[in-house]
Amino acid sequence: MVAIKQTGINIIKIGAGIESPEIVEKLTKIHNENFEEKKNESYFLEILNNDLYDVYCLSEEKTSEILGYAVFYDTFDSTDLFEIAVLKKKQGKGYGNALLKYTADIFCKNGRKIFLEVNENNEKAIKLYEKNGFEEISVRKNYYGNNQNAVIMMKKMKIYKKRCCGRKYNIKGLEVRNFPVCS
Repeated sequence: MVAIKQTGINIIKIGAGIESPEIVEKLTKIHNENFEEKKNESYFLEILNNDLYDVYCLSEEKTSEILGYAVFYDTFDSTDLFEIAVLKKKQGKGYGNALLKYTADIFCKNGRKIFLEVNENNEKAIKLYEKNGFEEISVRKNYYGNNQNAVIMMKKMKIYKKRCCGRKYNIKGLEVRNFPVCS
């Protein structure tokens, strides 16, 4: 299912039960490129087969190559941004911003909040989150061990009275328009 289609990229939601070896392999590769704690393919198979997770992939339109992904976890009263990552060679081109902006808007139901935790030393990620309306609400001391703290951030979603469709964004030359976000 194509959730968003714009010049050069697509963002798709991967449904529960999707077990394409190519998709799982690519998600694992992107994860391991970006995070210290390496995972094997069973990690993403478990996520993809759990209804509490929503997984979105960003891909190139021409090649369908997956460039990045975002994983959200439903905590019933809020949503956690569990992971977001973009291929290292594609970082700094606005893909992470487009992916986060679109996927966070999906959860704009009646003031729903999105929480995340990020290593306080990950300045690029913190800037991305702040740019997209996340605010620091606390710090978890030594969360990652070795005196590395986690910054806890939250985005309180706006309450929309009308459908959120038809908005237009320009993100580093990528035009996003006419996509359903919420009702």
